[in-house]
Amino acid sequence: MVLSPYMKSKSPRILVVEDDRSTRLLLGEALEEENHLSYLAEDGEAALALLKEHLKEIGLVLLDLSTPKLSPDELLRELRAMPGGESVPVVVVSGWSDVEERVLGLGVQGVIRKPIELDDLFEVAKKYAA
Repeated sequence: MVLSPYMKSKSPRILVVEDDRSTRLLLGEALEEENHLSYLAEDGEAALALLKEHLKEIGLVLLDLSTPKLSPDELLRELRAMPGGESVPVVVVSGWSDVEERVLGLGVQGVIRKPIELDDLFEVAKKYAA
């Protein structure tokens, strides 16, 4: 989890669910540079624990489709079943060429393709977690 003690923000936090450590840390640091606080989860189970504890603070979930321990569709099902969870936007982050087909029916708000363009990341963060 990345939270800077000097950053005081009323804006919603962004939950980054990414199994690749370097990508996860890079996303957290990039979001912080743009004044977005984030929680970082290395797998679906860690993401679910953060959602259960901090759901009211989370304004956006960035979800990698290759996340271990709890599949993305299971995580989304759990999130949508939580009171208030049905309104939390989820954007998939993936390098898969057929990502749009894979997320049909999952109820996500969008897709950011890997390799990630920071402008795309910041646009999504601004749209959903500002």
